[in-house]
Amino acid sequence: MNIYMTDASENTLICDTLNQRRIFLTNRQPPVRNEKVSPYPNFTRMQLDMRRKVEVLKYNKNSTQDRKLTAKEKQAQILRGNYRGNVLFCADDSSIPVKTSSSDVPGPIITLQEEPDVPLYNYLPNRFASAITTTESEEKWSFFVLPNITIDDATITPSTNLASLLIKEGINQSSVTYEYITPYVLTIEGNNIPIDASGDSVTILITSPKLDVLYENNSTLSVTPVLDVTSVSLKLEPDSSNSVDFSYSAQIYLGYITSTIPNLSTPIGRSYNFSLTYTENVTVFTDAVTSQNTSDVKNNTTINLIANVDTNYSVLASSQCTITNPTEQSSKSKIITFNGT
Repeated sequence: MNIYMTDASENTLICDTLNQRRIFLTNRQPPVRNEKVSPYPNFTRMQLDMRRKVEVLKYNKNSTQDRKLTAKEKQAQILRGNYRGNVLFCADDSSIPVKTSSSDVPGPIITLQEEPDVPLYNYLPNRFASAITTTESEEKWSFFVLPNITIDDATITPSTNLASLLIKEGINQSSVTYEYITPYVLTIEGNNIPIDASGDSVTILITSPKLDVLYENNSTLSVTPVLDVTSVSLKLEPDSSNSVDFSYSAQIYLGYITSTIPNLSTPIGRSYNFSLTYTENVTVFTDAVTSQNTSDVKNNTTINLIANVDTNYSVLASSQCTITNPTEQSSKSKIITFNGT
């Protein structure tokens, strides 16, 4: 018996390959074969059954159920006077009612008559056609997003997955340049500010944005996305009755984060995760009359970025503060866009 040993890198490669295969099969959707449209209630069951019976009883000149007569057998029928090879058919003979007894149909005798307006439903002339006929998918890729995903500063959470890409059978390029556009909201929260910070201004600057394209949790490509707005300022306005140990909050929709991902390798079955990171720089401008220590405001303030904001997301109103820059929410539609060329 031969025993083969593999090193850690080979084991990792095998696990990655199997995991990619699992993801591909999990998200693979076979084409739908059943394309029937129900004829009910426009037609009754009796009408549909009648239409099928008429179709079954039609004589097919190419039928292989009965063997064809030989020349000698045809001549014998002619001599006996029962050969009907020269019978003329009426163009409207389908409208002539016929008793089932004339076609040896078992059961109670009923009248059969073809109704062309009644659809031929549940009639399978070839029972194996649906088993061997398939339609290949022309879809090149599938893109999945996590809606309204919260992303922390990189010093708190190194990376946050916000979308996945799966390459499908319809791909006809070895590499594709993608553009991923996601709407985003910035949230600012201050909790239990221990000083009277009335009139202080807080400015948040988003720096070092980075979108990582991950294959099996390893970055294969990093790009620098473009944010519509990177700076937000607000003025603290605590309630006069509770100016110490107060909390404030604000949200603002800033528009789009646009990432261009050049020449991403696209073998069939490959899946990628997209991870976004950034850092934040918070500056507090103090009101010399009231504020005592700006670090108390800064240390008690939390910033979050929310990506993949959908159309149902409602931006919360500011509490005990006013956003001074930008002066209004972005007018861009909350639509996620993913295109490849």
